[in-house]
Parts: sequence; structure tokens; C-alpha cells
Amino acid sequence: MKSVPPEGKIFSIVSTPEAGKGLVPAETSRHRSLLVRGAGLAGIAVIVLGVILTTRTVLAAPPTAPQNVAASSGVNQATVSWQAPSSNGGSAITAYKVVAFAGTVARNATYVSASATTLTMSGLAGSTSYTFSVYAVNASGTSPPGTSASVAPTGTASTYASTVIGDGPSLYYRFDDSAGVGSNLGADSSGNGRDGTYSGSLQQGKSGALANDPSMSTPPTPYS
Repeated sequence: MKSVPPEGKIFSIVSTPEAGKGLVPAETSRHRSLLVRGAGLAGIAVIVLGVILTTRTVLAAPPTAPQNVAASSGVNQATVSWQAPSSNGGSAITAYKVVAFAGTVARNATYVSASATTLTMSGLAGSTSYTFSVYAVNASGTSPPGTSASVAPTGTASTYASTVIGDGPSLYYRFDDSAGVGSNLGADSSGNGRDGTYSGSLQQGKSGALANDPSMSTPPTPYS
């Protein structure tokens, strides 16, 4: 014999329909309060007392770390490569940030577009060992880093960038970011993490003005 709820008992039935539109992701539950009337072997007669619709929005998180970060050295530069994170945190990746570290000290930094999987970092001091950390960025924040093994570029021991960094600036924007249209992100190469956003009509990733430094520049549109 099947057991049935006692007459007069109020209980709830919970069902979870498809996630609501505009919520990424979302959990929506319908709670129906039922009052048992005349429960018996032939069935259960119920009266629907009400329907309560509750929605819980699960906010997006920063991405996980970029994968398989590697670096190879060149003359006062290094080429860094990576693969996309295993999870974007529920929100599209908008850019990657690449930072060169001499030991534990952050040095040269730049942003590249969300479609990028490689970058040539210029202005590095020759015979100095660097590791490279790559961060994925989305609307919710910045991922943990994926970090390469250390490499030591060849070339001169001093570059324009390493000279500026050696002076201990409060911030240093090299204007070599190429994060793409709509982001205009600017990385701080001082090591102080004071990243910014360029405003105005700018085009990123243009040829630089320094003859001995191949890093890019960010001129205003009328001069591009």
C-alpha cells in the first residue's frame, strides 16, 4: 500500500525550470504550497495555496589561470606563449596581461587582446633572468597567473625601458599595449600595479618612436 500525506497537512513541491533569460548563470525555483484534502487510496485531492517564484543570480567570477605558459629569449626581448584558461568564469575574456618578473620584482608589463596567445616582450635587460606571468581579464576581474620557466635574454645590459624602471618611477606606461578596440587598457611597467585605461580616440599597437626599442606606441587617431 502506498503511503499518503495526512489530511490537512501543508507541504511544498519544488521544481526547477529552465534558467531565466538575462541571468548567466541563474537558478530559478518554483515553490508550490499544497494543502492535502481527503487523502486516500484513490489519490490525493489538493488545493494550490500559492506559487512563489524565486530567482538567485550566480555572479560571474574571474577566469582561471592561463595554461601552458612558455617563454623563449631573444636579443633584449622574449616571446611568451600561452593557452586560454580552462574556465572564463562565466564571462567572456576581454584581454590578457603579461608581466615580466626579475626574481619576484615585476618589471615590463603590457596588455594584449583576448584573441592573443603569444606576445614578444621588448625592452628587457640582457643577461637578466625573467619569468613571465600571464593573467586573463574579464568583467569580474583578473585571473591567477600562469607563469613560465625563467629565460635570460641576450643583448645589452641596459635598454630604455630598463633604465626608466631602474629610476623607480611611481608609474610607467610604455604605450605598447594592444588590448584592442573598446578596452584601451594600459599596463603599468613600474612594478607598482597602477594600470589604467586610455581615453579619447586612440589606436593601440602602432610603431614606436624609439629607434633602439621595438615596442609599440599608442598615438591619437588623427596621427595614426
